[in-house]
Amino acid sequence: MKKIKLFENFDINEAGEWSKDMDWQKVKGMTEDEIQRDEQASWIDTLEKQLNMLKTEGIDLEINDIKGFDMYQGPYAIVEIKGKPGTFNIWTAEHDELFIEDWPDGNTDRGFVGTPDEIIDLLK
Repeated sequence: MKKIKLFENFDINEAGEWSKDMDWQKVKGMTEDEIQRDEQASWIDTLEKQLNMLKTEGIDLEINDIKGFDMYQGPYAIVEIKGKPGTFNIWTAEHDELFIEDWPDGNTDRGFVGTPDEIIDLLK
């Protein structure tokens, strides 16, 4: 499999724009209307819904936490995937894709990026 270069001479560095008080626990306590009015809460909620959709499709994963990173790269989820050692960070990517950081044998130089359907195929 040919790997795509995901980042050209670029390391992910926290820029600090994410509000320190916006996290997964706070979003869980918000109403749907409050979530929709807050960009960061909405982003966390979207990532959680994408991961829960994977679970409904038979992917055995546990969401340990979802943390904000910055307003450019968004939040990331810390997850455990049954049958794989350790935890993985899963980020949102362009076009409703997800990025699994440091996935072994990924399709990029930094992990695996794909649509939810491609992630399901990868993990089944």
